[in-house]
Amino acid sequence: MKNYWKAYNTFACRIYCLVMFIAVPLFIWGLHFVMLQLISPIDILNMALYEIVFITFGDYFTFNGIPSKEYNFGLLRCTLKGREYIRHSIIADEVVRFLHIVLVSVGCALISIATVPCDFVHEYLLMHITLVFLVYGASTFSLMIARHVTSFMSYLGVAGLLNMVLGVVIAVGIGLFHAELQLISLYPWLIVGIATSLILPVISNKIIIKNYNRCFMEGK
Repeated sequence: MKNYWKAYNTFACRIYCLVMFIAVPLFIWGLHFVMLQLISPIDILNMALYEIVFITFGDYFTFNGIPSKEYNFGLLRCTLKGREYIRHSIIADEVVRFLHIVLVSVGCALISIATVPCDFVHEYLLMHITLVFLVYGASTFSLMIARHVTSFMSYLGVAGLLNMVLGVVIAVGIGLFHAELQLISLYPWLIVGIATSLILPVISNKIIIKNYNRCFMEGK
């Protein structure tokens, strides 16, 4: 575990960790508390979309460019453990990102229960679980594409477009859910979320490792 965290910290500096793991959750929890007074526990949908945005744009300062041909991996090309180091850092990023999403979701759920316990029925608990996997799958998919863009302004455009599309898909699907009327079932979305959360990280890992192998083939 220590090796994974050490590899992750090579890309994610201390300031990034403080912002993403302390400032961002506190901001989303505070916003969720305020929005609960205006909407209902279904506001967790808005918080999920905020989470995708923060994760995607924050990644620019860590792993941006790592699957692109412009990324040369620097000193990691000069060690026999470079490939292992990259793999450890990516796996750690995937685990940390999932735990971050779980942390934010659990915090929002506790705030909802404490603030409007009568409105927080068990269907909303299922919504929280579903959104954890959907947000993780959506953010992974977004990063798989956005990480190829190294220019900051271009990255903002690509990531913003991806977030908008994914946000609309999630909002339309999950937003049709209503605890009392049961307009839709959340289980198909839960299955989609779990499937994407299992498959996309594996694909992303392979793309990055393939790019690392490619950097040794330049000029051939």
